[in-house]
Amino acid sequence: MSKKVILSNDYSHNEELRLIINNLPEAFASGKGELLYDKRNKIRRFQLTSGDVVIVKQYKKPNLFQKICYSTFWKNKAKKAFFFGEKLLAMGIDTPKPIAAVTYTSWLGCVERYYFASSENSHPDCLILRDGEMENPKPLADALMKFIILLHEKGFLHGDTNLSNFLYEKNEDGTYHFSVIDTNRSQFLSRPATKQESLANLIRLTHKRSLLCMLIRSYASQRGWNEQAAENTVLRLIEKREKKKKMLSKLK
Repeated sequence: MSKKVILSNDYSHNEELRLIINNLPEAFASGKGELLYDKRNKIRRFQLTSGDVVIVKQYKKPNLFQKICYSTFWKNKAKKAFFFGEKLLAMGIDTPKPIAAVTYTSWLGCVERYYFASSENSHPDCLILRDGEMENPKPLADALMKFIILLHEKGFLHGDTNLSNFLYEKNEDGTYHFSVIDTNRSQFLSRPATKQESLANLIRLTHKRSLLCMLIRSYASQRGWNEQAAENTVLRLIEKREKKKKMLSKLK
C-alpha cells in the first residue's frame, strides 16, 4: 500500500512523531501506545519523550462504496478532521490541534485505511449532564447552550451534537470553557445558521427526553425564541428521523 501524510508545520521537525506517524498500522497492530477506545474506531495515546501527547484515531475500514468515493471526489474522515480542526481554530473555536492525517491506498488507488492525529484535550465531556450527579446541572447546561449558539452564529453545524463531543473546563470565575471534538461530519456555512437549521442541529444532544427538553428550552430562551415552539419543533424532527430509520431498517 502507498501512504499519503498531511502533517502540520508545527510538528514537521519532530523526528519521534514522524516515526510514529509513518508506522501507524504497525503501531496499532502491535499495541503500542495506550488504548483509549476500541469499538468501531480505535483511539491510541502516544507519549513523546518531549512530554507532548499525541492522540491517534484509526477509523473503521471503509466499505466498497466509501473506498470508491474517498478515492475520487470525497475527502476521507481523517482529512476532514484535519482541515476542519484547522478551520475551527482559525474561527476562534477550541478543538484539539490537528497534527496529521494519514491515508493508505491500495496499488489500485483505492483508499484502504486512514488515521487522524491531534493534540490531547483531557477535560471531561458534557455527558456528566446525563450521567453525573450534579447538584445543579443548569449552569453547565445553560453555558453549553450559549456555546452552541455561538457555533451556530458563526455558521458551524456540528455533525454529531452528542454531549460526548463537547468537552468543558470550569474557570476560576465560575464560567465554562468548551472544546469540540469528532467534527469530521460537520458543516461550515458562509452565514449564520437559520432557526430551522439551528434547531435541527440539536436533535442528537441526548436520548434522555427530560434533559433534551431542558437544553432546548435553555437554547430558545437565550435566543429570545418561544421555548415551547422550539421544543415542539425539535421533538417533531426527532420523530420524523425515527420513522425514517425504522423504514430504512425494514427495507434492509
